Amino acid sequence: MTSEQKTAFNPAQNSSIEHRNDPAAEFLERGSGTDSPKGSDDEIGEQARGILESITDGFCALDSEWRFIYFNAAAEQMAGVPRSEILGRSQWDLFPTTCGTVLEREYRRAARDRVPVEFEVWYEPWARWYAVRAYPAKADGLFVYFRDVTERKQATEAFQESEARFRALVEASAQFVWSTDAEGAVVEDSPSWRAFTGQSYEEFKGSGWLDYIHPEDRARTAASWRETVTTRAPYSLEYRLRHVSGEWRWNAVRGAPLEAADGTIKGWVGMNIDITGRKNAERERDRINALLTTILDSSPDVIAAKDPEGCYLALNEATARMIGRPVAELVGRTDRELADPKIAEPIMAVDREVMRTGKIVSTEEQYPDATGRMRFFHSIKAPLRDGTGTRAGVVIVSRDVTRQKQIEDALRKSEEEFRTLADNISQFAWMTDEKGWVSWYNQRWYDYTGTTLEDMQGWGWREVVHPEHVDRVLEHISHCFETGRVWEDTFPLRGGDGSYRWFLSRALAIRNAEGGIVRWFGTNTDITAQLETEQELRRANADLEQFAYSASHDLQEPLRSVSIYSELLVKRHEAHLNGEAREFLEYLRGGASRMEMLVRDLLAYTQVSQFRLPSEEADANAALKAAVSNLANAVAESDAQITSDVLPAVQVHRIHLQQIFQNLVGNALKYRGGERPLVHVEAKQQNGYWRFSVRDNGIGISPEYKERIFGIFKRLHTSDEYPGTGIGLAICQRIVERYHGSIWVESRPGEGSTFYFTFARGCRRAGAFPYPAGRGQ
Repeated sequence: MTSEQKTAFNPAQNSSIEHRNDPAAEFLERGSGTDSPKGSDDEIGEQARGILESITDGFCALDSEWRFIYFNAAAEQMAGVPRSEILGRSQWDLFPTTCGTVLEREYRRAARDRVPVEFEVWYEPWARWYAVRAYPAKADGLFVYFRDVTERKQATEAFQESEARFRALVEASAQFVWSTDAEGAVVEDSPSWRAFTGQSYEEFKGSGWLDYIHPEDRARTAASWRETVTTRAPYSLEYRLRHVSGEWRWNAVRGAPLEAADGTIKGWVGMNIDITGRKNAERERDRINALLTTILDSSPDVIAAKDPEGCYLALNEATARMIGRPVAELVGRTDRELADPKIAEPIMAVDREVMRTGKIVSTEEQYPDATGRMRFFHSIKAPLRDGTGTRAGVVIVSRDVTRQKQIEDALRKSEEEFRTLADNISQFAWMTDEKGWVSWYNQRWYDYTGTTLEDMQGWGWREVVHPEHVDRVLEHISHCFETGRVWEDTFPLRGGDGSYRWFLSRALAIRNAEGGIVRWFGTNTDITAQLETEQELRRANADLEQFAYSASHDLQEPLRSVSIYSELLVKRHEAHLNGEAREFLEYLRGGASRMEMLVRDLLAYTQVSQFRLPSEEADANAALKAAVSNLANAVAESDAQITSDVLPAVQVHRIHLQQIFQNLVGNALKYRGGERPLVHVEAKQQNGYWRFSVRDNGIGISPEYKERIFGIFKRLHTSDEYPGTGIGLAICQRIVERYHGSIWVESRPGEGSTFYFTFARGCRRAGAFPYPAGRGQ
């Protein structure tokens, strides 16, 4: 009958042939009453034949030679061959594919051991499954009873396959199942529960499974389960369950009652799903959402999202503060409901455009704040997309630029006022970027040069600078643009008529709050008339100096004669002179002496400008020593104490340095108070200069006379009080200024005086700038 057994038959699980109370089966067990199946099927009684022909299962009888001696109608239908062609023929001849199979093995075992056998077998030619029972006859031979179980086998295999798939799904998806009795107590083992928790069945049966629920979740889990069992409602809960690794893992639990036909609860079945990954993801999502909310709420910008109809989906605290309503009141509302439609409609129109095109838009908008004041915003709007990429709304980020707008308006107004002012000042004015590119000139520039902005922008101004100066000016101003230093220079500029005039030019860097240069502002001041006046003044001064020099030189001889003859007159005729004559002669001698001193000082004053730059440095210590030596009589008379620090060498003529010291120390001795004169000289380095100081403890000077004392012939006391010509400090100032230094005094009456003067460290050109050469600072 069969060629291959696909699944071994298990009588304990599959009783294919249930023969209790079956007359045919009883007949088979009793036998036919004959000793041998040989002969024909006459051995089968009429009663048995009637039974066997009426059953739906196949039945056949084999003799000791394995020949068919009976084949019932059901077997004939299954075989599809008339029984007349089967009876008398051998099993192995008719069904050769069964040779060497389980069927042959079981048949021969039944015949040899005289025992009944049961099995299921797949018969390939018929493509069917059969359940077979074979019984040994009382004589040699077999009675065989078989039934087509193909549909049952297919259903069983389908069920087993489904069960395997389910188990694989449970294992793959970290799921496990469980069941309880009607009271909710675990009464059946759950291998998947054991595998997940590590609990044994003895540990988790009944309510032991609660021991592995997290302590924080245990009470609510037990209460929820009791309520479920009582109310017979489906069970749904999430709790933390201890994993075999010791980790607490989140589980989603679902359970449902099993109802009997009468509606009573037979038990409960359920499933646990490990959702730790989902929970972790949710926590991370919540953390990120909280962080994003914090970030958005911390932003001063207005941030919001709207749906396609313009209703607010979400917005940050800055938006709520600006509008003056809580976030909850704003969600679901449109701008048309919150502001005047004239304001809201342009805003919503841009929103719709973003929705329609899907493009990001940058725009300027106005919106009233909580007080009703109009605010200006710079808004960036982008499409809001859902998970599929479909446009689902608009995201808006708006920055309040009201203050910026106000500043811009004020700046515009200020610039207009500035340009009006700049166009009406006498100087030329211009502005550049941070690198020196000129972008603006005032009208005065154009009026003088006869040019346009197109001609002059950038570095076009070079075209109107005198060719002999342009390279020097360009180098100097470029250096200042790079270093940020103030630029100052003097050079000629060509006018529209082709003539040149001299200008003093300056430029100052304009910096931002961080100190970075944002632009330069410059001016050009016409100094042609000033230079011409200075030139005339220099000529006049030169003439005056020449006259003073000549006069003082020419006056020395007559004054010397007056002095000599007045002394001779006293010596030779003193005996003939009365008291009044002697007094007149004394006046004459004193006047001549003072006049001689004045002429000598005046000559020294005029000679200061007539020198060249020294080739060597002068030792200030030696100059001071020489000056003090010249004042030896005054020092001794006043018992003065003169001290000094170590003084530097400077590039100054020694005689000039000596003159300064002699005048300042001499004045300290002359204008002493009642105390012993104390004079101290020192020098300190300051910003590329040597600053000398001469400090005394004399009578001091009132503040209002600090400038006056340096004028020529300026005296604060009469010659009777303090002798002198009033030229000494003027000589000091003239010397210092010829070396481009400065001199000043700090003093208070009765507290002494300190005179300061400066010389550059290293070489400095002496004398004035010759006209009309250019100069740069």
